[in-house]
Amino acid sequence: AVLLPTKGLEKYDSILIAKKDFFVSRFIAIVNSFLILVLIGGVAFLTSNLLKVLFAFLLVRIIILSLGWFFALKRIDRTKHNYNTEFTKELITQGWRQTLVSIVNIIATQADRIILGTINPKLLAIYYVGSSITKQIKNNTKILISVPSVYWGTDTKYNNLLKLKKYGVKIIMIGVAITVSIF
Repeated sequence: AVLLPTKGLEKYDSILIAKKDFFVSRFIAIVNSFLILVLIGGVAFLTSNLLKVLFAFLLVRIIILSLGWFFALKRIDRTKHNYNTEFTKELITQGWRQTLVSIVNIIATQADRIILGTINPKLLAIYYVGSSITKQIKNNTKILISVPSVYWGTDTKYNNLLKLKKYGVKIIMIGVAITVSIF
């Protein structure tokens, strides 16, 4: 919830990639990773205080967003184009609407976690572990089923249903076994 105001401002990377400035885009990603490692890791190691770690994370986000937008706006050459101020105002309005929609979308998709985290962080941890294990099982099963599905795509519907009944439980069990071995 602390980072929600910064969620819609991550579009600087799109500008850098559109301007084919891949080096600066990757440089900002490396600086982001380095700052997360040093600043957030240092604060977590020195203080062991969750609020200070969240503040450090917010500080890293603000630094990265400022750096990204500095380079992105520097790449936009405003002298070559004949600017229409009405179009610019409409574009900025649409940008703010998109930011608002992305914030509402994040709140809507993360509402269960936000509520559980405010009630009790232990409940959030249990919920996260429970949901991540089932998600891993589903993803590993999808990976396993994609290999035979290419082969089965050349067969008839009846034969595919027979094979699915025959091998379906085995595939799910292998997905569960892979997930258990990961954890």
